[in-house]
Formats: sequence, structure tokens, C-alpha cells
Amino acid sequence: MKRTSHSLIIALVASFLLSCSASRNATLSTIGLVPLADYTITNNAVKDTVYRVVRNDADFDALVRATSANAKRPGFDGQMVVALFTEAPSSLQFVQAGFMGKNVQVYLASCNAAQPCSTGKVFLATIPKVGSAKRIQFFINNETKATVEL
Repeated sequence: MKRTSHSLIIALVASFLLSCSASRNATLSTIGLVPLADYTITNNAVKDTVYRVVRNDADFDALVRATSANAKRPGFDGQMVVALFTEAPSSLQFVQAGFMGKNVQVYLASCNAAQPCSTGKVFLATIPKVGSAKRIQFFINNETKATVEL
């Protein structure tokens, strides 16, 4: 009888723990997102829309350059940079980032009269490094646009 009770208790605890971890991955957990301004791409010949994730100084310096002394430089110890480059100028802004399971999701939105923003070809933002992340998904106006594997 004791053996059956112990087995039943262990099975219930295991079931509870598994159900908790499954539900934890089913909702988006918001993470910080800080847009970076005053940068341009080092090679202006962007022929299409390009989505990138930059994880170190060397790659960042090879990809973009500051256009102003006020350009805030990311700290790659605890951050990474998500980037969108467009061939034609666009009016977009970063609105949210979060993680769910092994995915980091980055959301941009089109600007309008209620949400004005500047027009450009380079859109950069820092997000914290998420240790369990395997990919970054980019969304524009809540529509999936690209996935970048880490």
C-alpha cells in the first residue's frame, strides 16, 4: 500500500511539474527593447529587405556606422542587436520584444498619424541576450516576416 501511495504521489508531482513548464512556454514573456538611432549601413547597396541579429562588436562595426556623435553604442556583454535594413525608405518602429520557448519575437509596426516616427532604411534595437533562445522571429504589423537562427 505504501509503495502504491508513493508511486502515485511521484506521478502526480511529475505531472504537475510537466504541465507547469508546458504552460510557461505557451505565453509571450516581454523583454526590454531599446531602439538605436543615428546609424547607417556600411554598405548602402541593400537589394532587398534584410533581417539580422548582431551578437558582437566586430560584426556590428562591419555592418553599421554611426551618423552622429549621439549614437548610443550597444553593450554586447548582455545584449544583442536586432536589425532590419530596407532597400527603399520605410516608416517603421520597434514596438515590442518577448520570448516564448526557444524563440525571441521582435515586433515592428508601420507608423501613422497616431504613431508618428521617422522614415529610414536602417532599423536597429537592442534586446537582452536570452540564453535559451535558438531563433529570432521578426514581425511587422503582427505578420511573420523572417526567422533568423542563432
